[in-house]
Amino acid sequence: ASMIAGQYTGSLNNDGEHITLKDGDGNVIHDFNYSDLAPWPIPPDGFGPSLEAITTDPALYGTGTNWRASQEMGGSPGYLGFATDTDGDGYADAIEIAFGTDPSSAASLPAVPGTTRDSGTGHVTLTFASESGRTFTLQYRDDLAIGTWQTLATITAAGPSASYIDTAVSGIERRFYRVSTQFP
Repeated sequence: ASMIAGQYTGSLNNDGEHITLKDGDGNVIHDFNYSDLAPWPIPPDGFGPSLEAITTDPALYGTGTNWRASQEMGGSPGYLGFATDTDGDGYADAIEIAFGTDPSSAASLPAVPGTTRDSGTGHVTLTFASESGRTFTLQYRDDLAIGTWQTLATITAAGPSASYIDTAVSGIERRFYRVSTQFP
């Protein structure tokens, strides 16, 4: 859960400008420039939709291709992209972005994490598509009928795919895995 710390009542320049957000102690949270020229989305330039970041990595906020026009006129605060399935493939845009797929292509679908087992050590490597900068929780169960999901690791993706080596699986014949992420 999050709290709203205040409300901005001014207006932003429709031609683009520099944005700096700071916390109560003056520490910079976000610092970037936006524009109304391509590659920035054009519809938010006075036509009703707002700009929505399609990345959780603040270092990428200054690049227009990391933003899109909101689906709802006037913006879509609180929807987190779950109300939108641009390509009609049954996966919300926010899910596709988080798991490294293209929300504009019905052929690009979130995939089950890949697993490979090292025949010498018995370690299992999990690999999955991801959004750079997003934090994922990896969980496991050795039996789906008995017990509960246990957290194996929490990792932050450093690129379009993430991987983790499960070294605690040696000697275990079968293990089930799942990957999850939090949405703000």
